[in-house]
Amino acid sequence: MRLNEPCATPGFDAGLETVRQRLEDWRRTRKGGEPIPEELWAAAVELAQQQGLNPTARALGLNYAALKRRVEAVTAAEGVGLKPTFVELLASPSAPVTECTVELEHEGGARMRIHLHGVGTVDLAGLTRAFWRGPA
Repeated sequence: MRLNEPCATPGFDAGLETVRQRLEDWRRTRKGGEPIPEELWAAAVELAQQQGLNPTARALGLNYAALKRRVEAVTAAEGVGLKPTFVELLASPSAPVTECTVELEHEGGARMRIHLHGVGTVDLAGLTRAFWRGPA
């Protein structure tokens, strides 16, 4: 294996292997400085949204920054994160008063900051699970 050759990472699905093989075929047959075709970029972006930027870029032998820009462009075009959902959490009167701030950042770029005052950790767990699942 050459140093810059993309490598398959254990645990990735067959979809990643298919895109990796398509990229390898394109790289073998491309002419000069021909850019990567848009359909291959689109497939890589979809995988990065599912598997994460760094693992996808490494497995496909793509430039991380270029892949990140494309993922961000697609995310913005789809309106992900533009319609926040607000959830009111009510503490039971007998619960001890607690206060904390939690900041979450999803691999796709979504961010959430929660300032809790008088809310139990069970409520926090449900809210963070909803965040990781993404928009409905």
